[in-house]
Amino acid sequence: MSLKNFSFKVKNKDKFSRTGTIITSRGNIDTPVFMPVGTQATVKATFIDDLIKAGSQIILSNTYHLMIRPGEDRVALQGGLHEFMNCPLPILTDSGGYQVMSLSKLNKIDREKGAIFNSHVDGKQYTLSPEESIRIQKKLNSDIVMVMDECPKKTTDRKIIENSLDLSTEWALRSKNSFGKNPHKGLFGIVQGGLFDDLRKKSLEDLIDIGFDGYALGGLAVGDTQSEMFKVLDGIKNHLPEDKPRYLMGVGTPSDILGAVKRGIDMFDCVLPSRSGRTGLAFTWNGPINIKNAKYQNDTKPIDEKCEKFNLNKYSKNYLNHLFNTNEILVSLMPPGPKSPIEAPIAAPLNTFDPKIVPIMISDFPLRKATMEATNSGKEVPTAIRLAPTKPLPIPHSSASPIEPSVMKYDDPITPHRESTATEIATDCFLVVRPESPNSNCWFPLE
Repeated sequence: MSLKNFSFKVKNKDKFSRTGTIITSRGNIDTPVFMPVGTQATVKATFIDDLIKAGSQIILSNTYHLMIRPGEDRVALQGGLHEFMNCPLPILTDSGGYQVMSLSKLNKIDREKGAIFNSHVDGKQYTLSPEESIRIQKKLNSDIVMVMDECPKKTTDRKIIENSLDLSTEWALRSKNSFGKNPHKGLFGIVQGGLFDDLRKKSLEDLIDIGFDGYALGGLAVGDTQSEMFKVLDGIKNHLPEDKPRYLMGVGTPSDILGAVKRGIDMFDCVLPSRSGRTGLAFTWNGPINIKNAKYQNDTKPIDEKCEKFNLNKYSKNYLNHLFNTNEILVSLMPPGPKSPIEAPIAAPLNTFDPKIVPIMISDFPLRKATMEATNSGKEVPTAIRLAPTKPLPIPHSSASPIEPSVMKYDDPITPHRESTATEIATDCFLVVRPESPNSNCWFPLE
């Protein structure tokens, strides 16, 4: 059987928001897509089968971690990451540049040699050049390969960012030359430039001149605020190639992701779902829940009564509170639903946009829960999540608890408390369609 060539096609658009399909030799990926992070050839405490059941279509692994443990040769011995971890899904590998900056105890950047750093595990010195990063990723046999870049720590020093950008562009070219030609795999360039719009544009133009299969935005998960990130995306969104996938690296919260989708981003990754789940934090349709809190000791209801996947609606908050607070190992073996409710909306395919359906999208922070009919067309509500509205939506309502056209308040863990009129709500909010119960939906604010 011949392998499919790597490609991407846009299916539907609404302003900058869009749906599409990434075609790989190991399967198609519906975009926008959230990639669970399998840093060391595993998404922590989660079986691959459970990720697939939860809707994941691609995962991410990391060159830096795998070159240190177990080493790329051991992975290659079994034919690559897919065979090593028994994963039928497409896999994207990061180049390791970010981890060199964030994890290494000592690191030095040499323009010719690459990044020289000491392992965070045992202090052993490594040198990771663009050529070496690509060589390792080839041995890992991932489907999407990232160029080697320098990811500087957050700074407003323009000279530092300019120098880093120049180096990253040179390393991108070296990565491209080392990668060679392989139509069955994708090679992505990484746009740098800090918070400077003109430098971001220059970086993108230089990468387009080199030519890549996709374009990532790096350096936006290193301490910047959400508003700073969105400002960068607003500055670059008109210049990103229409026919290539766009990847926002290391992001993020549901609110981050959805604001980025609104600005044309297709791909995301973050450790947030599994990391938050392991510490007892669940993202739910009613907002975040810290299941360790004492108030859940007598709560006999499940985290989400409507979530039937993995039988998760059969576990009470009382029981989950007990498991976490006694450090029972069972809690780490629970399927991704209770640990990672962010996966439910984000991993769900967004590729069935129908202009006749009231366009909808999701955000994690509720204005207030309100059920409503998802369309005025009388059609069956699809289980996928829709795109952002092109025109004002009708004011949210339901027969149970109508939202009157008056001033209402919401609390957002990221954005300071403010007031919104119902008119603002009608145009600035997204509607969540619950995949498990499409007739019970929620409105959420989009920042």
